[in-house]
Amino acid sequence: MQMKYFISLLLLNFSFLSSLLAQGDFQYGVNINDKTTVFITPARMSSDEALLAIRNKNIKQIKSKVSHGLTTDYFWVTFNISSIIDENKSHIIELNSIHTDTAALYLIKEGKTKLIAEIGDKIPFTNRPMIHPKLLFPLPAGAENGEYLLKIDKQGGSANFPLYLWEKNSFEYYSTREMLLWYAFMGSFVFFFIISLIASKLINNQLFKYYSLFVFVVLCYNFITSGFSFAFIYPNNIWLNDALRFLILPLFGFSYVSFTRYYFDVNRAFPLIGIYGNVINSLFILLTFLGIVFMGTLQKYAIPVVSILYINLIASVIWSLVIIFWVWARLKYRTILFLCAFSGNILVLIFNVLTEFGLVEKTLFRFNPIFIANFQEVVVMSLGMIFYLVKIQKERKNLIAERDQITENETQLREQLKQIMSQKRLNDVFLTNKEEGFSQYSYVLKDKTVINLSEVIFIESMDHILTYHFKNRKITERKTIKEFLEKVTNENFIQVHKSFIVNKEFIVTIESNKISMANGINVPFSRTFKARFSN
Repeated sequence: MQMKYFISLLLLNFSFLSSLLAQGDFQYGVNINDKTTVFITPARMSSDEALLAIRNKNIKQIKSKVSHGLTTDYFWVTFNISSIIDENKSHIIELNSIHTDTAALYLIKEGKTKLIAEIGDKIPFTNRPMIHPKLLFPLPAGAENGEYLLKIDKQGGSANFPLYLWEKNSFEYYSTREMLLWYAFMGSFVFFFIISLIASKLINNQLFKYYSLFVFVVLCYNFITSGFSFAFIYPNNIWLNDALRFLILPLFGFSYVSFTRYYFDVNRAFPLIGIYGNVINSLFILLTFLGIVFMGTLQKYAIPVVSILYINLIASVIWSLVIIFWVWARLKYRTILFLCAFSGNILVLIFNVLTEFGLVEKTLFRFNPIFIANFQEVVVMSLGMIFYLVKIQKERKNLIAERDQITENETQLREQLKQIMSQKRLNDVFLTNKEEGFSQYSYVLKDKTVINLSEVIFIESMDHILTYHFKNRKITERKTIKEFLEKVTNENFIQVHKSFIVNKEFIVTIESNKISMANGINVPFSRTFKARFSN
């Protein structure tokens, strides 16, 4: 029933995502990339120089209009939107790639360029014409019918520039709704982080501790990458956002691998796979350290460093899928919960990697789907962890009640034994001990090995395998306890538990629920077999 609930929640989440991706008119912004022409230059130049080179065809034109992968080049985009605007309304151009270093929009008039606005991560937030986390260019009145030139600078990162045209009033209405949704979205992350933190304190379990760490990192990731980040707190800062966006990715990968490792108990069940997880996490830690200490140096080698980071993120996903394959039969419901929670994150990570390397156009999604995927993960997994917490608490109460009952039964049994048997009878029946050596009692195993049963201290049964415990060695045989007792007539061997037979010659002491043997091992003493034993 719980799994049906989780799957229903997952489907609801994806339907919510589909509704957010609706686009095509001014209510959600009109994509104008089909009206653009894109040019590329390896070196920086002024807007007038770029315009002259475009007019003289001295600059390289490229086919891809949106996503160009990791690059250090400069992009120049020309477009004319006179056919789709209303001259009586104000309009806004949205560059739906909030992590661009610099983006400058120019109006082309009489063969010259006039700057409308220059914004981006490398430009102080206070210089933006509209104080908003998105990159917005309000078009000047009376200039909508002109041609525009857009400069894109994304040094050492992935260059993506989906462009949308908005009517100003529609954008303000839509932006208000989006901001309210964002606050509710972030508020839910804070709520689930507090819940996970309280659970980790109550349970004092490593799994809950690493889960609360993961939820906190996801909270920070969404805050930093949504365009809000510290721009409002430090509006004149031009390096903090960029640095934090790099640092949060290896921390995200580290917390994901750490949580997955404890969630499936990888270190104990699959030591070799656990070693691979440690290697992946070590690389995440190294990248985080280098990002903190050598951020300036890393920016010079941004493309190989970012490539290594994304390859390691993909490796962590593959690592978790390998674990799922191995544990499916043993931990089916736990695996289903994990897939319900993380399926969105895994798919979106693959999509983002393909986008980062320019293999998929970013305009496929109007919004960054990682936000919805993160929401899906935190909600589904948090609810699952709450159910798990309730189950643990219930089992704990049952175990305490069972322990108290066993203690009470043990006390009653001791009193009964004292009343029924004298100490002499106990010694005569249970504590037989010979000073001389034991006689030979040959016994042939199925593999033709001959052993002396008089040297066997006790026999243990597990999954139709008998283990014969000697003083300094063990021998196993595929046989059941029933088969052994039918074959052996030696009265020294007495069954004291459904899985144990003891040799009376090696008993040291007997308690109500266990028997101490001569080799120092305690054998469980079942209540069912006590009557047989005493007889």
